[in-house]
Parts: sequence; C-alpha cells; structure tokens
Amino acid sequence: RYKVPIYKASVQVLVNINQNQNSIQQDLIREAVSGVRPINLDNEMQLIRSRKLLERVIINGNFNLTFSKEGNIKTYDAYKSVPFSFQILSMQDTTQTIQIKVNKLTDTGGEIDFLGTKKIFKWNDTVTLPQFTSIFYKNATSFYGLTDTYKIVWKPVRVAASEIQGKITVTSFGTKTSIIILSLTGENRKKCEDFLNAYVKEIIKSDVELKQETSVNTVDFIQSRLDIVAKEMGLVEDDFLNFRKKSRFLDILSESVYYQSRVSEAEKAVNNWNLEIGLLRLIEEYLNKNVPNGKTKLIPSNLSIDDLAFNGMIIKYNELQTKKEAQLPILTDDNSILMDLNNQLKETKTNILIAAANLIKAKELRIKTLQDRNTDDLGKLSQLPEKDKVTQDIQRQKAIK
Repeated sequence: RYKVPIYKASVQVLVNINQNQNSIQQDLIREAVSGVRPINLDNEMQLIRSRKLLERVIINGNFNLTFSKEGNIKTYDAYKSVPFSFQILSMQDTTQTIQIKVNKLTDTGGEIDFLGTKKIFKWNDTVTLPQFTSIFYKNATSFYGLTDTYKIVWKPVRVAASEIQGKITVTSFGTKTSIIILSLTGENRKKCEDFLNAYVKEIIKSDVELKQETSVNTVDFIQSRLDIVAKEMGLVEDDFLNFRKKSRFLDILSESVYYQSRVSEAEKAVNNWNLEIGLLRLIEEYLNKNVPNGKTKLIPSNLSIDDLAFNGMIIKYNELQTKKEAQLPILTDDNSILMDLNNQLKETKTNILIAAANLIKAKELRIKTLQDRNTDDLGKLSQLPEKDKVTQDIQRQKAIK
C-alpha cells in the first residue's frame, strides 16, 4: 500500500489505407487534389514513435511540467489536482532541470524552496530567482487548513520526450487490420489519458500537414513536368526564331548576297581611295621639288581628286602660274606685280600641301575602317556554311516534332 500505483492508458487509432495505392499507375493529379499520400502501416508506426512528434505534444500540453504532492511516506503525481498553477516566464539555461518545493499556501501566496533558498511569493506576482523568472496563479478558492507540500519539476523538452518515449508503446492490433494501439504507463491515469488524447490530435494534425506537403510536392512535380514538356515542344520554334533574329536575314542566300556585295563595294572604294592618295602624293612631290613638267609648271587639273575645295585650289594655282608666265617677258624680278604673283603662288602652294596632307589622312582612315569592316564581313561569310548546317538541323528537328 506504500507503493505508488502505475496506471496504463490505451487508445486505438484507425489508419485509413487506400486500397488502390499499390496499383502500378497512379493518378498524380487526383492524388494532388485529394491530398492522398501513400501509406505503409510500419512507416506510420515509426512516424508516431518519432521524438519530434512527442516534443510537439509536450510543448503544446506543457507535459514537461510535473506537479507532485509529498506525503509522509510516498510522493505521487498530482497532475491537475494541485490548488495552483505555475508558469516559467524566462530562463537562463533551458538545458537544465529545475525542481521547486512549494508549501505554506495561503489566500495571499506561499513559500517556495529552490536549492535551499526560500522565498515568499504572492499569487499573480512575478517571482525572480537566480536561474529563472516565474509566476503562480491561485486555483483554489480557499487554502484554510492546507498544509501539504508540493514539488514542481520542469524538464527540458528533449529530456521529457526521451522519458515518455520509454513509457509509450505503439503496436499493431493485428496483421489483417490497420489499427494501431497506443499505450502509456504513468503514476496518474488522467495525465496518461490526456497525453494520449493530445497525442492522437497531434498525429492527425501531422498527417494533415504531410498530406498538404504531399499535395504541394505533387503539384510542383506536375507543374515542373508540364513546364519541361512545354519547353521541349517550343524549343525548336524558339531556336529557329532566335536564329533568324540574330542573323538579320530570312535565309542564308540573302545573307550571302548582302555580305558579298558589301565586300565588293569595299574593295572598289579602297582601290579608288588608294589611287587618289597616290595622286595627292605626286602633287606634294611636284610642289615640294617645284620641278616643271615639260614646258610648263602647271598642275594637271584632271587628276580626279574627289574634293571640290582641293580642285579649286589647283585651278587657282594654275591660273596664277599662267599669269606669271605671261608677265615674265615684260617685267623685271623686282616688279611689284611679279612679286605679288609670287606671294600668291607661295600661299596657294602652302594651302594645297596642307589640304593634300589632310585628304591623305582622311582617306587612309576611311580605308582602315572599310578594311576592318571587310574583314568582319569576310568572317561572317566564312560562317555561312556552319549556319546553313544549323538551319538544316533545326528544320529537321521541326519535321520530327
């Protein structure tokens, strides 16, 4: 009679197993919409035994907090029959177990004993101790004549889950049924029953969460497969469209004609500019050496230099030179008219040389620009056979699809 009795509470849970889940082909869309997930009884029993599920039950029901009533001979789990409630507000170290003794209860409060330190508390007031802060609430209407001592034990959730995991059993009702039996032993029958009821509710809640997760994953999988199929179906058209956008041409023949005409025009322009540069250098050499060509010092005006201003300076130079040649037989070297003609010839000669140098530089720059463009065009022409092969491959794939 001095031994604390141990009680056992049990509850049966029916696991709904879909009879069609073992078929070879599954309707993924129906599975996603209905939330059906594949169920195996052994797997369900392992999930129920998991510490994670136990920890959720313990946290939601505060089953890591134990109230015991101390007697002269034995101490037993009082559970909810204690005349007060206790709540920890904050704690410095949540990995340590806390034990408190509560006695001398009155209508205003009581006394607590923690690690040999005693302290008076009042109902609904915060109690601060070195390791934690808590609060006591009064459940009884009167404490007259109450001399009992109570022990409060708070355990970390993981520790409480490990202890309960050793006391709970999960078994199958039979090989031909889908019923699972949950059993829990403990000092307080009501506490065992409440824990199992909370346990079953958490199992149902966890199952709903798993179904939701399964549905979400299935929908995501279906969507991903649809996306892949859509991409595969549109891949050939997209490749062909991108290919045409990048090439700027509707077909290889049009691109070939375009670049060939550009290359031909560039080569013709470069030849003309090189010819003009050669003529400009001859003019520079002629003016710098001032050597008469035949019987006259005139510059040929039919050299086809593509610049009106330069050609105008050549004409002006030739006119001045002709006028000077006409005045030489009748004027002396110190004559003012002849001196003025020489000055104008010198100035015009300088202008022609400057203009010729500038034209040479401009034409050389044009030649370089055109040669660079020509090199790029020739490179694109050399790529046309490969592009033609790509086009044929795309057309072949399009025909296959």
